[in-house]
Order: sequence, then structure tokens, then C-alpha cells
Amino acid sequence: MTWEIFIELGGPGFLGALIGVLVASLVQIGMAFAQRRWEIVSSDVDHFRQQYSQALGYFDGGTQKRNIGISILTSLWDHEIAKRHPNVYRKSCALLFCNQCLYILTAGGNQFESHEQDNLRRMLRTIQSFDEFLKPTGYKNQKEDICKAIDQYERKASTKGEKIGELEGAFKSFKKVFCSGAALLHKSGEGFTV
Repeated sequence: MTWEIFIELGGPGFLGALIGVLVASLVQIGMAFAQRRWEIVSSDVDHFRQQYSQALGYFDGGTQKRNIGISILTSLWDHEIAKRHPNVYRKSCALLFCNQCLYILTAGGNQFESHEQDNLRRMLRTIQSFDEFLKPTGYKNQKEDICKAIDQYERKASTKGEKIGELEGAFKSFKKVFCSGAALLHKSGEGFTV
């Protein structure tokens, strides 16, 4: 017997051979697609991690470097990878931004400069968009510390005759949502320092 008998049109092996070829082709196409998708995802994850790591390096060099780091991290904030892993990426960014806000509000040498105020405004708005931050018990200590620091900053600005410009709206927004308890503590005379 030869293959021709099985593959002969209308023969009993033709349909089986045809189905076998189709199944093998579909499997190969599926495997090629899966491999390509894996390559794309792996490349995307590597690129994301590289940008994230690079951005963190910008937070140790003053206002302008901080501005670059904030720009990179906020652009990654809504990235698919950040959304899939919010407890890794967004949590670390929120904590970093909280600490940076506290530094600028309480100890920053350029804290009343417009570009540092812009950095502060952008970080406050970003952390307010983090779901975990919005929970009543989420980041409670950080929220209280920032509320106290905002009050301290506003008093210092008023005493020195400094303008807070666009920060006023960011402060009002933040305080409206997060500062009810912290504002009461602050009125009782408790101070805040970093």
C-alpha cells in the first residue's frame, strides 16, 4: 500500500489526513502567536521596570531632578502593568510621593519656589488618585502627617508673605477629603517636623 491510496480524493484516509494537517497548522499558528505575545509582554515589562528604576534615581538631586522623576512616575501610573500590580508599583510610588511631599512642605529649601510648588501639587494629585489611599484606613499616618505639614506650610507662607498660587486648590482638595481629624489635632497645638 502506498500513501496515494489513503490520500486519494474520496478515499477513507483523505478526511483524516486533511484534519490532521489543519490541526497541526492551527497548533503551529497558535504557538507562534503565543510566543510573539510573550516576547511583547516581556519586552514591555522590562521597559517598564527600566523606566521605573531610572525615575527613582531622580529623587536625590533637587527640584529639577525631582520634576523629571515625578514626570516619569506619573506617566507610568496608568500603565497596564501598574494597574495589574497596584500593590507593587502604585504603593511604592504613593509612599515615595508622600515622603517627598512631607520633605517639600517642611524642610525643602526651595519650598516656596513655583517649580517646587508644581512638584508638590502634582504629587498630591497623584496620590489622591490611588484607590488604597482613598480608603479611610489606607495610609492613615501619611495622610495625617501631610495634613499637619500643609497647615504648617500655609502658616509659614502667611508669616513670610509667600504666595502659594496653584497649591491653594490642591491643598483645599486634599484637606477636604483627608484632613478632618488631622486638622483638629493641629489646632490643639501639635507641631510637625521631619
